[in-house]
Amino acid sequence: MKIVPTAVTAKAYVKDSLREIENGFSFELNNDFGAVTLTKVEPIKVDGQVWPVAAVSFVERNGQVQKAAPISKAKPYTIPKGTIQVRVQGLVVDAGPHEITLTGLARGLGRIEVAFKDTIRQASRG
Repeated sequence: MKIVPTAVTAKAYVKDSLREIENGFSFELNNDFGAVTLTKVEPIKVDGQVWPVAAVSFVERNGQVQKAAPISKAKPYTIPKGTIQVRVQGLVVDAGPHEITLTGLARGLGRIEVAFKDTIRQASRG
């Protein structure tokens, strides 16, 4: 199986995009490579803790939401070129630095992994 080098995928994370959201957190990925078709998304790792893939979803610029759990060879999901938001629900993380790893399989590319360290930005409290 091919593996996309992490030096390439590390560039996909949009620095300073890690944010607190209601009942979770989000971050952005910038896909400069063109459409990437995912055939599997694995559970996300946050500070070494594995969190279920069912908590992960992708939000496109047009607002369309794709949950990660149903993504498979039979039901692939194509990430469009450009910026996409990744939401993780049910895992509230503290302010401060975090290590996050999102891994999946992409058609024609093999295993891809986006790993980054960033400091979460707190949501403003009305």
